Amino acid sequence: MHSFDEVWNGVITIKHGLYGGGIFRFKLLIPDEFPDTSDTIAVVFTPAIYHPSVQPATGQLDCKQMFEPWKKNVHHIWHIMAYVKSIFSSIDCSNCLNEKAAENYTNSTEQFKFEVKKSIEQSNLHLLNDTDPDDSYAFRFAGSDDDGLKAIEKLMLTMEMFSDSTLRYKSDLRTLGLSWLSEKI
Repeated sequence: MHSFDEVWNGVITIKHGLYGGGIFRFKLLIPDEFPDTSDTIAVVFTPAIYHPSVQPATGQLDCKQMFEPWKKNVHHIWHIMAYVKSIFSSIDCSNCLNEKAAENYTNSTEQFKFEVKKSIEQSNLHLLNDTDPDDSYAFRFAGSDDDGLKAIEKLMLTMEMFSDSTLRYKSDLRTLGLSWLSEKI
């Protein structure tokens, strides 16, 4: 059993590409002696995702090909995070952990896309379930109705906080950091 400082919970959202629309929960399992160890940090997706570099039974991402052995003066946790992000935009089928996914990616693009879509749906549904209710550090998600989300979106699109704490209308979403919101309400 890992302690809270050895397990980091994460969520990555993918906007574009084959995995676009996916929200994937994962855990970073940090070795006991980190950073004074040659053991690589493990990344485990919960639930397992359909990807050539992810072991289908455990959800573990193959990080060893990139970071084995772990070098504390060279490798950093942000490197692991960058690698996690990169697997969704640049699929590498060499040294794969899911041979069926690699085969479909190479030879049957439509089947691969179908399986990825199923994986995205499963992962997005899984977000609403607490996988470990005893873990007070895990991300918790709650569902909402479309009307509630639309009201929040409209509010965010029409208001901006200024340093003097007054609210003013703002139409340029990029300066608000809200470029991901739709301007159509």
